[in-house]
Amino acid sequence: FFKAGGEPVEAAIDTDNLTDKSIPLTVPASLEAGDYTITVITPFETIGTQLKYTVLPMPTVTGISTKAGYINAEVIIKGKNFGTKAEDIQVLFGETACNNVTLNEEGNIVVNVPKGLTKGENTIKLIILDTEISMNGNDTFEVWETPEILSVNSSYVYPYGTLVVSGEKITFAGHGFGTSKDAVTVTFDGVTVPAEINSITPTAIAVNVPNGFKGGKVTMVFDGIDEPVVSDHLQLLPEDGDITPYVLKNYKHEFLVIEGSV
Repeated sequence: FFKAGGEPVEAAIDTDNLTDKSIPLTVPASLEAGDYTITVITPFETIGTQLKYTVLPMPTVTGISTKAGYINAEVIIKGKNFGTKAEDIQVLFGETACNNVTLNEEGNIVVNVPKGLTKGENTIKLIILDTEISMNGNDTFEVWETPEILSVNSSYVYPYGTLVVSGEKITFAGHGFGTSKDAVTVTFDGVTVPAEINSITPTAIAVNVPNGFKGGKVTMVFDGIDEPVVSDHLQLLPEDGDITPYVLKNYKHEFLVIEGSV
């Protein structure tokens, strides 16, 4: 490898895979960025045809936008010399590759935490043009527990259904909810306006049943998470107060009448 004004640098050849038609080699790590001429020399001659090769400046990671978040959270890998073609870049969390890699206006790499990861610490790997790039200490990401509703607590929880009343305070029990009211939207089926959150902890969210709710499911949308979290079906407490269907499994018997039978 020869650059104008410099000394030639010999490349290391992979002799195990050398053939009479190809020479596998590693570009010398000592080369600076710039344009080079490649000359091939055999024991018998110096090949007259010369090749042009450009050594790109080495990508450098300087930071990461966040080191923790939910599945699908946006992560920006900051640095320089990442190139201009996102298709040349691969980012992995553990062994899972990110589906969509883009470059923003500043030339930084933008990805979303891929689905399928387990909660806890995952290692980030950056590969550009088949070369693994050092993350410079920014190679860990903690995946937060994905929110899940396990039960709904109201004053009318029965073996075969959970009943609610308009205006009643109910609590959704589960995990992974966080502690920020602004980071979650709670919507009842048939009600367009999100319900106001009374309180939130990592394991419980309390709201009042809004007017206009006729029964159905409750949907929670958390910031940074694509998939909404949905509750089981809730029923309104009957106006006549008859809760028999929710207390007794076989409260109603259907009789088959056969002619001639007694």
